[in-house]
Parts: sequence; structure tokens; C-alpha cells
Amino acid sequence: MSGTIRLRSLIEKAHIKCCDFDGGQGLEAFGVSNTEGIVRTAHRKSDDLGEYLVIEPSWFAYNPYRVNVGSIGLTPEGVFGVVSPAYVVFRTKERKLVPEVLLDFLKSSEGLRQINKLARGAVRKALRFEDLCEIEFPAISYERQLEILEHKQGFNQQHGRLLSEIEHQQSLLAKLKQAILQEAIQGKLTADWRAAHSDVEPASQLLKRISAYRLMEYDSALSEVSVLGGRKPKKPRGLVSPITYDLPDWPELPSSWVATVVDKIGLVCVGSTPDRNRKEYWNGSIPWVSSGEVANCHIYDTEEKISEEGFKQTSVTMHPPGTVLIAMIGQGKTRGQSAVLKIPACTNQNSASVVIDHGLIVPEFLWMVFLARYSESRGAAKGGNQPALNGEVIGRMALRLPPLDEQKVIVEKVEALMTTCRTLEAEIEHSRTHAAHLLQAVLREAFSGQLATEDANDKHAPAIAKVVPFPVRIGNISATDLHAGILARAYQHHEQTPKHLVHFGHVKAEKITHLIEAHLGIDLERAPVKAAAGPNDYPHLKKVESRAQKANWFVVRQQKADGAYAFHKERGFDALLGKTAEALGERATEVDALINLLLPLNTRQAEIVATLYAAWNNLLLLGRSPGDEEIVYEARENWHASKLGIERERFFKGLEWMREQGLVPVGRGRLVDTQ
Repeated sequence: MSGTIRLRSLIEKAHIKCCDFDGGQGLEAFGVSNTEGIVRTAHRKSDDLGEYLVIEPSWFAYNPYRVNVGSIGLTPEGVFGVVSPAYVVFRTKERKLVPEVLLDFLKSSEGLRQINKLARGAVRKALRFEDLCEIEFPAISYERQLEILEHKQGFNQQHGRLLSEIEHQQSLLAKLKQAILQEAIQGKLTADWRAAHSDVEPASQLLKRISAYRLMEYDSALSEVSVLGGRKPKKPRGLVSPITYDLPDWPELPSSWVATVVDKIGLVCVGSTPDRNRKEYWNGSIPWVSSGEVANCHIYDTEEKISEEGFKQTSVTMHPPGTVLIAMIGQGKTRGQSAVLKIPACTNQNSASVVIDHGLIVPEFLWMVFLARYSESRGAAKGGNQPALNGEVIGRMALRLPPLDEQKVIVEKVEALMTTCRTLEAEIEHSRTHAAHLLQAVLREAFSGQLATEDANDKHAPAIAKVVPFPVRIGNISATDLHAGILARAYQHHEQTPKHLVHFGHVKAEKITHLIEAHLGIDLERAPVKAAAGPNDYPHLKKVESRAQKANWFVVRQQKADGAYAFHKERGFDALLGKTAEALGERATEVDALINLLLPLNTRQAEIVATLYAAWNNLLLLGRSPGDEEIVYEARENWHASKLGIERERFFKGLEWMREQGLVPVGRGRLVDTQ
């Protein structure tokens, strides 16, 4: 019979201070990473490490505030050092527990589930050593643990070779995507098309038309100033005759193409930021793009918005859809990244905007030029400590310009090829997921009830604990009624804070119930799928709303003004709240805490958080130990086409917020699959 044994009988705390350790002053300082385990830190050997804790080979160290995301490490052979006194250090008892097997268990989905369950704290949860001791480990003999370790070490070699091949494929795919862009902007992709369309207007004529349009716009602005008064407009750089541009000699340039610069095809502008100390300038309805949102994407929405007053009283400028943006500052990958506006929006001073308001350039073509020249753009930055681009540098960037019709064909061809690349990426990622699934299968086999355990009939054997199903049904109430009651409870919280009530519609209601089911483990009998607005079981929601309307609890109506759905209380609303509270019992506190956590989120933020949670949990259920990049890919690129309209940076910010709030999945419950 399989069972578990609490770690308290298998481990012991190791709390030796550096100052009390013989030869401790020569020890090196280490930290703990959730991906690499025990890692070296920047601390130097010095007297200030006296309070640090000693670690020895096969000892464990973990950050009590981050162990819930796998921040625990096992000290390698031959390593003696110290870690921060804020860490917990412990070791396994001799011939009771194999350290490597324990590490695998604590980083598995079941181990993380127990860690999250036992961690304590109102604001930031922490797992103390006493809490760690309460974790239930499979009751398997020491000899069987050694067999598990040997089996896993052999498998690790095969797994490593497989991952190496997958990484090689990813590297080749990245090179392929860059090669596609290079061939596109050099005219190689459309050589056959040009041969069949020799009568198109050449790009040299196109440039003349753009220049004529820009001159007409400038003259019109001058005339307006002469009549109405005001400040004389500045002549666009592309029209100023004394300015000369250094153009590369491109001998392979197609005859219908022309070498030019960004200044000649669009207006290069630099944005600004309204005074953040003026609250009346912010939280309005006008989209305002930060440089972090310029992330090689289309921009359909912005994280921050400014008010009408902020727009009128400051130097911000509204740019039309089709404007191409390029980030000018950033030591990481930000500088040189680009994007295309799909909405009218303002930008900050760390981004340059290339306004294309004449309709004679396809914005996506210019964007592809920036994508292809990412490394060159970064290299063009000026400055010492923090190199940066500027509007003049961007305006002088040279490019090969094809005829307008050919630009359209190039964009169409590149988009088709990139779609194929995304399919290949998904297949490679599937291979990675499958590889991780194989690895986790080894561990699941090891920790399953099929393996030999201690004799359950032995009166000295430890108490056996049964595994609790997840999610769990709540007694004395149907899942449909409980779902309705939780919606009512969520509505009540939003009603009590009216500024948040505007965001409580179908989407946010469904995201709250998903997290209550997936995170708290309260079974509502939903079968969520990957939908446009995140994890969603719309048929079940409609069933719940129908039940609520028939029972006179509440109704949900679509508003004529904006098409949004709004909740309206009926006479039985309070009775439903009472019925739900009674059924939930002590768990009502958990439900209220989660609702309050999500309360300040707007609709889009709730969508992002619930989607990240579901995507992350999916990966864990499939045996992955995903990093942030993989989680975001699963939640954005591999979720639903509409998610591509949300900037990647918002997903990374969502992950950061979730970890800060302890809203971290552990790989339990139902898989959210495609429709």
C-alpha cells in the first residue's frame, strides 16, 4: 500500500554561522536561483559575511519567500561556502533520504503544491523550516530511492542530447527568420514578381510624389500661420536642401528600386511624457506608448493612458495608425526594437515615431526594414554610459525602397513565410514539451503508489496520508448554484468599490471563477478552453446565468451603449449570498481574499493574469519546468490569435505581479485545451 511520510523524520536543520565555523572567513558566498540552484554571488570574501550560514556538499538552501517558484538548491560536491542568513539551510538524515531525489520532489508539481499550501503570511507568504517539515514525501525505501536516482541519471543523458538538438533547431529557425527579412528588404523574394511586372511606377517616382506631398503640407501650414498667426512650422528634414545623406553603394539594387533614407519617406518625431506629478494628466482615455511596449509587435492598446487635459497642456503628439515606432534607449534588448501602431496614440521621449500619413509607403515594409536591421540600429546608438539612438540618427538610416505595389507583395510574402515559421516554432516547442514530459514521467513513476513502500502493517511505520483530489467539490450545494453564488459574491465586492464595478462584466467574472477553481481548487464543474479572452467555459457560464435568472438571484444583460454585459441584482440576491457563505464555510475567507486580490484589475489585466495562470499550469501539468519566456509564449503566441494584439511586455509584467501576490500554479487541476 502506497503512502507518505512527513519530512520532519527525514531532514534536519543546519544552522552554522560563518563566524563560528573553523576557516569560515575563507568561504565564498552563494545565492539560490530557481533555475540554476546554488549559484555564486558578487559578494567578496570579507568579515561582513560573519552572520552568513555555512553550506556543505549535499546540503540544501532555499529562499523562504521564493521557494514556491522553485528557488531551492542542492550544494554540489566539492563546494563549501556561505549563503545569506535570510535563507533556510538543511540536510537529509543519513540513509533516510537521497538528497537528489528530495530535490526532484520539491521542484515537482506535487512538491510545489504542498509548498504553496504550507507557506504562511498575509502579504508575502514564506515557508519556514517548521513548515517544510510538514511536507508529505512518498514512503519509499532508501534503496529504492537510489534506484530512482540511477535511473534518472541515465535518462538525463538522453534528455540532454534531445534538448541540445531542440536548441539547435531553434537557432536554425531564428537564422531562417532573419534570412527571410534580409532577402525581403534586398528584393530577392520578389525577383520573379518584378520580371512579370516591369511596368510598375519606379520607386524614384514614388519618392518625388512623397516629397511633393510633404511640400504641399508644409506650404499649407505656412499659409495657415500667415492668416491665423502662430508659430512658424519647422521644415521637415527630408525637404531641407543643405542636408546631405550618405547612402551605401548597393550594386545589386533592382532597377525599379531606389536607395534613400527614413527622412525622405516619413516624418521622424520624438514623443514626451506629461508631468507625472500632475494627476489630472493621467488615467484618461488617450493611449500613450512607453518604450517597453515597442517590442517588435503591432500595438493595439497601451498600458497607460493620458487625459484630454494632459494631451492639451503638454507637448505630446497624437500619431495615426500605421506610424512605425523604434525604441531609442535601453541596454537590454529594448533599444532598436520596433512596432507598428494600430491605433491613434502618443509616445514617450524614449521612442521615435516615423509618421507615414501620405499612403505611399506600406508601414509594415518599413517595420520589416527595422526588424532586419535590429543589430545595426543598436550599433548606431551614441553615448557613453547609456548609448541611445535619436531622431536624427533614425532619420539618416538608409534603406532600399521598392515600388509601392512591390512593397505590398513583399509584406504579403513575408507574412506567409513567418506564419510557416510560427508553425515550426510550435512544433519545436511541442518537442521540448514532450521531452520534459518524458523526464517528469520518470519522476511520476518513481513517486507513484506502484512503487514499494514501508510496511503499512508495521506499528512503527509513519502515518499514511491519502492524496486529496483537485479541484474539490463543495458539499450541500450544486456546482451550478455555487458558481452563481461566487459570481454574486464577486459582484458584491465590486459594487462596494464603484470605481472597479465598470470592469465587472462577462470577461472578468469568468476570469475570477477560473482562478477560484484552478488556484483554490473549488470545483465548479467548468471545462475551460483556450478562448480569445483567456480560459473560458462560456456554455457553462450561460447555464449558470440562466439558473440565476430563474431563481431570481440576478440577471445579466447586454448594454445597448457599448455592448458590454452588466449584472443586475434580483430579490433573491441576498439569499444566494447566504446560501453560498454557508456552503463555503471556512473557505469563504479564501474566496474573498482572491476576489479582493483581483478587484483592482481592469478587464484586460484580469484576462492577462488568468491566461498566464492557465498557460503556466498547463505546462506544469505536461511535465515542464517553464521559464518566463516559455510561459509567455504559451499564453500569447500559443493561445489564441487575438492574444497577439497584446504586447508581450504586459505578460511579463503580469508574471511579476502574480509572483509578488503568490498567485502561482503548481500543476494541478484540469488542462485548458484548444476549442
